[in-house]
Amino acid sequence: MNEEDAIKYMVHDMNAEAHGLNKQLIQKSATMQDIPLQKDIYQQQQQQQQQQHPGAPRQAGPHMDQPAPQQVHNTDPALLNSLIERVSNVEKQIAKFVNLIERQIARNAKEINIRIKLDNVSANKE
Repeated sequence: MNEEDAIKYMVHDMNAEAHGLNKQLIQKSATMQDIPLQKDIYQQQQQQQQQQHPGAPRQAGPHMDQPAPQQVHNTDPALLNSLIERVSNVEKQIAKFVNLIERQIARNAKEINIRIKLDNVSANKE
């Protein structure tokens, strides 16, 4: 199995695991529809492998294969610094967004509490 196929199997395995986890985590609502997991890809790949290696035993997936040796890639430090900078900027933007949402929720909660108190005061006067 070449490296590209191993990566494909790894991604497919991760998707299958995520599909199972999501089904267990998400509570089904009235409008939610079941989304089936597409397994056609796996059958096509198994058929191709069987045609290439007719006498070879079938393997369950990439987790059964020996790990491929890791390749060392030379990367440009400037590119890495640029990537780190961009990721940190995105992180800052997300933090600002979350803070805005938290502030809006706090304002809404205060407004709701004030309305409840006003309703209680007006109900007690009557």
